[in-house]
Amino acid sequence: MSPELRAVIQRAMASPDEERAWAFDAPETVLAGRTHYNVAHHLFGLADRLTPEQVAADEKLLEVVYMVAGYHLARCQHLPEERADWDHHTTVFLFALVHAVRPGAVPQPLRESFAAHPPQVVAAHEIVHAVGNALFLPSVPARFKEGVTLGAALIGRAREGARGTKSEPHITFNYGTAMVSMADFGIDPEEAWPAGLHFMREAAAALPPGDPKREEMLALLLRTQAKMPPVVPPEGGVAAQMSHYMRVGDLDRLDMSLKGLQATIQAPGTDEAERSRRRFELAQLLRIRFEMRGELADLDASITELGAVLADGRLTKDERASAYSFLGLAQLDRYAALGQLGDLDAATEAVRRSHDPELAASPAHAQRLTNLAAVLTARFYIHQDQTGLDEAVDHLTYAVAATPPWQHDRPVMMIKLALALWERGKHAQGDADIEAAEAILRQVAGDPGELGPNQQLARMHLGQLLMIRGRDRGDVTDVVEAVEHHRITALSPTQDVRTRLHCAALWGATSMRLGAVDEARTAFRCALTELLPKLTARALSRKSQEVRLSELPALANVAAAVEIAAGRPREALVRLEQGRGVLLAQAL
Repeated sequence: MSPELRAVIQRAMASPDEERAWAFDAPETVLAGRTHYNVAHHLFGLADRLTPEQVAADEKLLEVVYMVAGYHLARCQHLPEERADWDHHTTVFLFALVHAVRPGAVPQPLRESFAAHPPQVVAAHEIVHAVGNALFLPSVPARFKEGVTLGAALIGRAREGARGTKSEPHITFNYGTAMVSMADFGIDPEEAWPAGLHFMREAAAALPPGDPKREEMLALLLRTQAKMPPVVPPEGGVAAQMSHYMRVGDLDRLDMSLKGLQATIQAPGTDEAERSRRRFELAQLLRIRFEMRGELADLDASITELGAVLADGRLTKDERASAYSFLGLAQLDRYAALGQLGDLDAATEAVRRSHDPELAASPAHAQRLTNLAAVLTARFYIHQDQTGLDEAVDHLTYAVAATPPWQHDRPVMMIKLALALWERGKHAQGDADIEAAEAILRQVAGDPGELGPNQQLARMHLGQLLMIRGRDRGDVTDVVEAVEHHRITALSPTQDVRTRLHCAALWGATSMRLGAVDEARTAFRCALTELLPKLTARALSRKSQEVRLSELPALANVAAAVEIAAGRPREALVRLEQGRGVLLAQAL
């Protein structure tokens, strides 16, 4: 401080009521961003010295503390109460430090209040955090770049001192939001955006589910990521291919990606660590192709590749966690296909091994939580243990909030969250969960013209939710809408045959409940004539064909019953022959 300012502060400390610092400055001077910046800057270099012992031993340090405290007291007197929270915290924290060293220097009314209720001196990082927030928050709407930068730096200093304390998640989250604001101001956005989101995710993951502050963090994280510029993966890379596939469901492009990866893996010049990463990516694409085409050999190959890359030890810690996660997801798919509980137990072990709290800030953490939640939801269907289902909902809620809206797998996370909420709502008779699930599925399904794999899957589940709710409540409106969702999906010109066939069967069965016999006939004709032969294509192995058929009800028998109800016995024979023809083709 300059000699003149030191003299002012010394007089204020000697006569705290008559010569109170900042009491005679105009409000516009006190509230000016530049004034605030200059005052905070005095404290920045002293962040690690704000203890009673150090302040008592250094008169100049005491004067700086007193000056900053008096400044924030003046701001509190000029600001509306709702905008003065952090200034109030700063005032109390700093004057508590003054009170511990020289109580007579504290001005009224704080002096009297402190005498009655002696204040607790907080840790230095709490003081620095308050000073940083008090500067940062008003600087953002004022577009005061220097205030944003210094405020962020102060919060960052506070985070360093808060490590291992209960305040660390809260300070870390505020530091993340400050970094994001810096990016918004054009201050090193390529580094600040991902760093800010990293800290926000880390903070939210450190708090337990149900903590109100965690819920606030997730809501703000969700809003923040909605503003983040999309990250476009390099054209031709696996990430770009997967993103394209998830949008439009182009299996030919998926096959091209698989061939490209296999060529890279087999190339003699490929580095061993790079080969392991490419095998990891290959395993993911093989599992996705299984989910679309149903060839069990793809799923077995995916599990084999993941086991191999985990055994060779060349992946990083973060990559190993993701490899275990996708191994669990592949084993879950095999359980769903073959019904063997050993696969479900193996899936559970794998996804649990992927869940490392030390990696909570990783961009892949949300994806790993999604896979863990999928396994927990599957276990609920067997064991009916709501604890596991609650854990799944918590993980998925975090995953959706922590994933940017443009990321290709976020719709999958949303669908899985909706299904977990729906299941919990049915189990606990909770209408709020069911309504939340409906809202999420509607959001993912989008308009009828949006026909990507995720939209189709969301529309299928939305139709099922509406059909069951309408049946249970006697609400025909829900059932009619369910028929429409299933009809649109069944007739979609896409390659997701399994989803389309399921929807065709639901379209027909629900139409019959409504007495719309002709509509039901159309649905089952579509299912048996167009879709079922594609589902059990000759290119699939015999075992894969059997698994795919076992997923569906006896379509031919139901379709024949519909034709008989419509007074068309000859058509009923045709439907039975169509079903027999599929089985005969398998036998041959």
